[in-house]
Amino acid sequence: MSLFHSKPAPYTARRDKDRIVVENTYTRWVHDLARGGELTEAVVRFGRGTNLLVAPQCTGIGIRESGPYHAYRSDRLRATRVSLTEKQGDPCLRFTQCLADSDGRRLKGVSVRHSVVYRPWGYALHTVELRVSRRVTDVAQVQVGTCILNPAMDAYALRPATAEDGYPLGHNNVRTWRELGGGRKRSDCPAELRRHLPLSILLLERGVEGIEFALGDALGGWDGVGRATPGWQQFYLAYRPDLDGYEVRFCPLDANLPNQHLEGVYRFGFRMALPHVRERIVPLRPCTTGTFQNGRGFENRWPTQADIDAWRNAGVTLMRVHNDGDPFGTDVFWRDGVYPPYPPEEMAKLETLLARANAAGIRLTPYFSTKQLHPEAPAFKRHAEDWRRMVEPDGAMIHNFARRNEFGAQMCLKTKWLVQLKRNIDLVLRKHPFRGVYYDWCAGFECCHPAHMPDGKRHWDQAGLQNLLEWSHDRVGPDGEVYLHLTGCPNLPAENLASLVLTEEQPLGLVSPEMFTPHVHFLNIAPRQICSLLRGKRDKHDLRRVALCALLHHAGVSGTGRLIQAFHAKEAAFDPTPYRRHTAPGEGKGASTHPKTACAAYWNAREALVLVANLANERVRTEWALDGAALGMGWAGHKRLAGRLTLKPLELRRIRVSKSNARRANR
Repeated sequence: MSLFHSKPAPYTARRDKDRIVVENTYTRWVHDLARGGELTEAVVRFGRGTNLLVAPQCTGIGIRESGPYHAYRSDRLRATRVSLTEKQGDPCLRFTQCLADSDGRRLKGVSVRHSVVYRPWGYALHTVELRVSRRVTDVAQVQVGTCILNPAMDAYALRPATAEDGYPLGHNNVRTWRELGGGRKRSDCPAELRRHLPLSILLLERGVEGIEFALGDALGGWDGVGRATPGWQQFYLAYRPDLDGYEVRFCPLDANLPNQHLEGVYRFGFRMALPHVRERIVPLRPCTTGTFQNGRGFENRWPTQADIDAWRNAGVTLMRVHNDGDPFGTDVFWRDGVYPPYPPEEMAKLETLLARANAAGIRLTPYFSTKQLHPEAPAFKRHAEDWRRMVEPDGAMIHNFARRNEFGAQMCLKTKWLVQLKRNIDLVLRKHPFRGVYYDWCAGFECCHPAHMPDGKRHWDQAGLQNLLEWSHDRVGPDGEVYLHLTGCPNLPAENLASLVLTEEQPLGLVSPEMFTPHVHFLNIAPRQICSLLRGKRDKHDLRRVALCALLHHAGVSGTGRLIQAFHAKEAAFDPTPYRRHTAPGEGKGASTHPKTACAAYWNAREALVLVANLANERVRTEWALDGAALGMGWAGHKRLAGRLTLKPLELRRIRVSKSNARRANR
């Protein structure tokens, strides 16, 4: 497989007695029919290779009693009416469940029809249909898809519903990444307790593996369950000492209140995803950001042949033509949904740039927003009112304004905006020799436009986004680029198909080895790049410090300056592919003693490559150390790998440590 260009990994499914095993190159899922057909295993092959689930997944109902809820769960009786078929070539599992208490007594009049479709980009689409043929009273809780996850998870990211989003236009992005401590930290108990269900949560062991749970697009199906008025939802994430794992609980109803009942059919959709972790470390990918040189003024903004030669010499193979928002106030910029984007003389410059870049082996991708449509686009006047995203009933259209113009108004991918966007993209790719696509606003967002769903209820457009990305991967071909901007919106199925992920689009404060979110040193599924948004008065060496910190996290820096180009050409020019694992600063596997230095490491079963960086403007002496027990892969016998060195100002040093020559701590 190409180092950068992913390809779909279709699942196969087989029945092994009571087990349904669904697997592809990267992951394995197992359902146990004796446990109601519920998911009992989720494995990332090139992560730890062990089960992420501590207990079977389940759906459940809690009935009010004088004490704790009387709990009936789907994993206590055998599944019935089991079928294993294909849906458009993908494995489709269907089964019926009954709910039972801990003594095996069924909850009468209640059954569950559960179906799962496994898609080639690492995710499963679950539909849980709760069928209640009689009125069930005194209902206090309804759980759907509850999981207990491995305690090795050390971080998570949650995308809140609009009702809990602090941003007034409700971008539904991650507001903070939080640490987990395997039951050793106060933050674990509980880590999260929310009245409104989040749109998604992703839990991970940094650099190793993770799992994502996301609600289906029909958010209205999770609302108003069990009550005449909108019910009390609850999302719960906490460490369970009795099971030594993290309980992740999505409850469309959780309230010990009277007058709550169930009757009829309730339909819940959700998506579970695992990462396509590669067997070897994915190489770094220098990329200089957008092509335009705005610092030279409008007339000189287009790159010259000398610019392209400098990028090629720095190892750059991918860039984006990013020109939205009218930065110069000239009214010449690329409006979303408008073609051609420029007047004839500017289009000629674009063609020259494409020819020069392709000749130099640099792939250019055009910029597209998955959400924005400019008011000057032909489709805007005809369809914007029907396609627009709403965050409150009868709310005004949401425009994203730039300093001198606007980027466009927000659209919802649950509409024919998705069809129009594909047409826009296809037109540009047919007219010009671009080698892929770059997507901004690459996220599913919540919407309440009543015309977008058959039931007129709340929804989000995550499935539409995934449809666009998979279509794009097919459209650009197996050697094409799918370059994604995912700051604040981690998304495993999207990242599984990306050829480069851009993140950290926020101003950088104190430059330090631990200033990034876990989305930088994330999972080994695609090359990563950070935005270098240095603001205010800065030390002249801060950009190199940022680049050093990014490199320790195995990420490049988005920037066009010569310093970044030289850094990528020299410091980042090494081959990480012999290694299976990488650890970044602050993760506990490696450390250095001097406060102005930082340590990272790559390793496999035979050797380690240690990176030690000096972030100070003066010469320093430091010690570095790796915890052999934490590395795994047979390194436990080397309890402490360590060394001393003196570093020049802002120097990066690489040290190779062979296991066969390493000093054993017990000698």
